[in-house]
This record gives sequence, C-alpha cells and structure tokens, in this order.
Amino acid sequence: MTPDTVQHTRHLTRAWKLLTGAATAVGGSPAAVLHAAMRVLLARTSGDEEISLAVRPGPDGRPYTERWSYDGATTVRALVRADPPLGHPDAGADGSSRPLPTWCVGPVCGAGDADRFPVQIEADPVRGCRIHLDGGRYDEREADRFADRLDTLLHAVAADPDTPVARLPLLGDAERSHLLALAGDGLADRGGVRLSALILAQCRLTPDAVAVRDHHESLTYRDLRERAEALAATLRRHGVVPDSAVAVAAERSAALVVALVAVLLADGAYLPLDTSWPAARIRHVAAEAAPVLVLCDEPYTALMAECFDAPVLPLSGGTGTDRVSGGFPATNDGEPGAVPAASDRDTAYIIYTSGSTGWPKGVAVPHRGIVNRLLWMQEQYGLTPEDVVLQKTPYTFDVSVWEFFWPLIAGASVMMARPDGHRDPGYLVDLVREAGVTTLHCVPSMLGLLVEEPGLGACTGLRRVFASGEALSPSLANRFHQLHPAELHNLYGPTEASIDVTHWTCAQVEPGPTVPIGHPIVGVRALVLDPADDLAPFGSPGELHLGGVCLARGYVGRPDLTGRQFIPNRFSGGSGDVLYRTGDLVRWNPAGHLEYLGRIDHQVKLRGLRVEPAEIEAAAAEQPDVVSAVVLLRDDLPGGAKLVLYVVPADGAELDADGLRARLAARLPEYMVPSCTVVLPELPLTANGKCDRKALPVPARRPAGDRGDRRRRTRR
Repeated sequence: MTPDTVQHTRHLTRAWKLLTGAATAVGGSPAAVLHAAMRVLLARTSGDEEISLAVRPGPDGRPYTERWSYDGATTVRALVRADPPLGHPDAGADGSSRPLPTWCVGPVCGAGDADRFPVQIEADPVRGCRIHLDGGRYDEREADRFADRLDTLLHAVAADPDTPVARLPLLGDAERSHLLALAGDGLADRGGVRLSALILAQCRLTPDAVAVRDHHESLTYRDLRERAEALAATLRRHGVVPDSAVAVAAERSAALVVALVAVLLADGAYLPLDTSWPAARIRHVAAEAAPVLVLCDEPYTALMAECFDAPVLPLSGGTGTDRVSGGFPATNDGEPGAVPAASDRDTAYIIYTSGSTGWPKGVAVPHRGIVNRLLWMQEQYGLTPEDVVLQKTPYTFDVSVWEFFWPLIAGASVMMARPDGHRDPGYLVDLVREAGVTTLHCVPSMLGLLVEEPGLGACTGLRRVFASGEALSPSLANRFHQLHPAELHNLYGPTEASIDVTHWTCAQVEPGPTVPIGHPIVGVRALVLDPADDLAPFGSPGELHLGGVCLARGYVGRPDLTGRQFIPNRFSGGSGDVLYRTGDLVRWNPAGHLEYLGRIDHQVKLRGLRVEPAEIEAAAAEQPDVVSAVVLLRDDLPGGAKLVLYVVPADGAELDADGLRARLAARLPEYMVPSCTVVLPELPLTANGKCDRKALPVPARRPAGDRGDRRRRTRR
C-alpha cells in the first residue's frame, strides 16, 4: 500500500495474548505463529493447494516471495517448527511480550514492492494486533470478515495448536449466520399435494382451453383429461399402484403427454426411455427399475418386448404384447384390495443419467419435490392462459418435466416440437414465431446457435428464455439481450434435486466474468462446504450440498450409491435429514450471489448432456484388449468440444480403434461414444501416481468425413 492508498484498519485486541500463548505452547515465536496462521487463512480462503505469498518482515525488512503447498493434515505446531520466524529470530522467540515489527503479507503482486502489499499487520502487547487492508482490494465488509476470520483462527490455534489446519474454524458468528441465511431453510409446505392433483384441478378449471398441440393434433384440457383417465384405468388394471414404475418409449407428440399424465393419474412413476439407446443399456434399466409395464410407440414394440419381461402396450393403452396373466396387485380404481395410499413422497418420475460405475443410475424424484419446483416457478414467473411453452427437451432429461407440466398446472398451452426438432435452430426459431411461443428453454450451446439465426428478432411473442444445463457466459447473455427484449433467466440444478435449485435473472448487461447462478429457490437449502464439511467463507470455493424438499429419494436399486451421495445433514435446522453432494464447485461472491466454478471431479457437460467419463472408462477397460482407459472432453479440437478416449492396449494386443468404438456404441448412448481414440504405450502420471490429464496429447487431426465430423449433433 502507498501512503495515499485508502486503508481499512481492524483491531484484534486479544490477538497478542493469543499469539504469545500459542507460541509458548508450540515452542516458537509469536511471529512464526502469525506467519503460519496467515498461510492457513490465505490458503483456506483461496481454495488453492499451492499459494504464493509475498512477505516483508518489518518496515526495513527485505521483501521475499515464498511458495507453500497447502496440506490440510498438517498443524500449526508443525508449521512453526519447520520455518524460521520471518527473518527475526529474536522477535519474541522466547514467547516474551516484545512487539513484532510491522510486516506485510499477501498474494504476489508486482515485482516485490512492499508498498503494494494488500495486507499489513502490526502486533504488540499494548495495542494487540492491527490489520491494515488495501481499500482497492477489500471493501469494508470484506475487511470485517478478514479480521473476524484471523481472530477466530488465532483463538482456535491457541486452544489447540495440534488440530489439523483443515479443521481449524475460520468463521465468526456473524459470517456463519449470514451464510446460513443465504442458504435458505429448505422448507416448503405445499399441503401434501401430488402433481396429478394439480393437473386435474386445471383440467376442471379450463376444460375448453388448448392444453397441448403438436404438428398433427390439438387437445383441450377436457380431451387431455378424458384420454389420460381412460389410459390410467388401463394402467391400474395392469397393476400400477403408488411407486410402480411405468416405462415409456415414444417420440415427442401430444399422445406422449397423454401417456405421461395417465401414469401420474394412475399413481405410478413414469420412466422415460431413449429409443436410440443400445439394447444393452435398455436391458440394464429394465432389470434395475423393474417397471410393471411399458407404453411405447408402435415402431419400438419389438425392441421393448425383447428388453422387458413386463407387458408392452401401445401408447394409447390398447392391446399389446401382454405376457403377464393373473397375479396382478389389486387395482386402486374402486375395487377392494390392499393398495398403498398415495403420498406426496411417492415417486413421480425416474430419470436415468450417466453414472460413474460403468452403467447409468436412475434418479427417483418424488411428487413433493417436483410440485414444489413447479409451484415456485409459477409464483416466480406467472404463466397465464395466453402463454405457450415450447416442449423441445428430450424427455429423458429433467428440464422436460417443467416444459410438460408447468403450463398444465397454469392453464397455458404446450407446443410440442417435432421429433429431433430440438437439434435444428432454424426450425426452432420458425416454430417459436409461428406458434406464438412465449416461454423457451435452451442450454447455452443451443442459445448460442439461436442468436445466430436471422429470424430470432421476429419472434415478438417470446417473453422469457430459461438457460440451464451448462455455464452461461456473460458474452452470450449480453449478445442475446442485444438481439431480443425477452427476459433471460439462468437456472442451475442437478437431476437429484427436482430440476433446478437456484435462479438468476440476467441484467441487460452482465458485467462480471461469470453469470451468477443466483439464489436458492423456495424449498431448497444450498450449503457451500469446504473439504472439512464446514461452511466455506464468503468468496471461497466449496462443494455445493443441497437439502430440503427438493431432494430425490435416491438412486433406484442402488442403496450403496445413495448412501455415498445423500449424506447426513448436520446443518439440519428442520430442512431434512440428508444433504445431496452435487460435486459442483461454487462460491458465494461478496455480494451474496452463488457463482458456479466447475467440478470437483471429472464429470462434464457436452452440449448440455451430463457425462461421467468414468462410465465410458469403465466400459472401455472391460474390453480384453484394453489395460487402462481415460476419457477427456477437449475443446481444442476442430468443430468444438469432443470426447476423446485414451487407451493403453493389453500386452501383445493389436487394438483396433474403430472396433473398440463399435463395442462401446453397443453399450453407451451415442452422445457418450468418444469421437476419437488415441492409443498410448502408457498413460502420463503425476508425482502421486495418478493420470496426468493435462499431459494427454491432442489427437492428430483426422481426415474430413471421419466419425468425428459425421456425428449427429445432440442438444437439449
């Protein structure tokens, strides 16, 4: 700091006593204890495993730079014993009350000019500890937090210098209370209502309004109710009761909406199937989810009959390949029988998403989660009977759920895009304009294509656009607002938490380096936790943990995986017994908004589709000619981001890359089959023996016309 720099000064009156007490306990000096504490504070709040500190020990000391590798298992005692006390071996080394010279510390800035250091600290037995912070880097609120954290840390070190530094508390009461308030309480009383009841209520309220239309037919709410109730009766006769899974294999159409509503009216849970999945993947889902029957479009009857032991019926519920006779559970349409009572905790739908074990995992979402999500959306954005919502997201992805059902509980209309139409930005712009669509969802990669379409500005009826599934960049948000006056909302959420859990309304100009994901919705608790599972300070990265009524019930047939991802909630406060570990790295920015930073693992999003590289790696490693495999999403290849598979062949094996790709395609959905394969004699390793993903080579450029260039685009 220079003499004319604005400074924020904070006093820690008890710090000197704490420093000398800790110094005596560890056999070091107050200077060394303070140095160690600052290392821990800056490393913990930055989230970096390696930090570079610039230090000036005293007003006349020579500035120097040190690099320190953070180890959460070490202790302040170990740090003090390992390092000299800042070049002042006589500065209180005996634990006496001699004052410490003013010294400076902070991230490296400039060429070691001490006057530019953002933090200066003085300590003596009379005035305690005084912290001077650069006003250009810290505002008043951040200065208060910095001082509170150092004070809390010094208290903890004095109490027990042998506590691992990762578990030393940083947060004062004020910051902790503020973080918990921002996280939300996770509570929402929706009266125990089920989604099916909300839809029926709307059908009775506006029977003659258009509920859903596709390119071939238009159904009023009366039509929807009559057809769905007739099909629901058929489903009950086939044994559908609360929590029964009903698989659905169909193209996008008005008839699909009827089928989904019918499953809900029958108290079942619908299980959408992607008919382009390999048969092996469908059989895995069939064995794990065990649906009581399958509804499908006629072209898929043979495939479904091959993969399922359950009855296979046409989407309309007519005569199908019913191979089950007798022994059905009692129906719940008035006949006697021990049918479980329906509850808002019953499963409403099951969506399979990429898993890390080599096979996908099924997420079971209860009625109370999706009802809360849809009612919040209506309270927040308020559809009217004049609104038209475009349904274009494939129904195997959870965004489709609000596209189907939000308009149906609000008296609005659903416009069904043609099958595969979600991949064609030109068609989508034309449909939005011609059908009078007012509400649209796009993953940012598709939004980037839409803003390049010349007809977007002519979509004058478009009022609101929702973006989710990928990080939304400020440049794309600002580009959209330059071209169209519609609201743009950035939503975030995993499948395991009823679609979306945070929301942000984009400004006309988003000024920051990122677009925030915003704040928790009603019924969500969003806690940012550090590696020690404590609250991460403001501005510090941490893993997002979710609680509240939004949570899924877990993974179908996978209690082991459910137990690992849905963990006990020690911050309960009435918000539920468990928290879901998202694996997403986020932070609360100084203004109190959540920002998405990335992943703590290798999960990626490819054109809005969730991909666990470990699932692909496991499938490849099971092949007899492969010893090890690593998958990387590379964005430095021609044509945009692509999955690249790196494999080490078994000894003596002649690995055929095209043959390996074909074997993977028999198990994985198309979007998860790597675009190209790189064969390596061995994988590059880091010092600790893990694969060094940063050292994996860029694939050699393949000739035009290969599979990487021919791949079908899949966007939600």
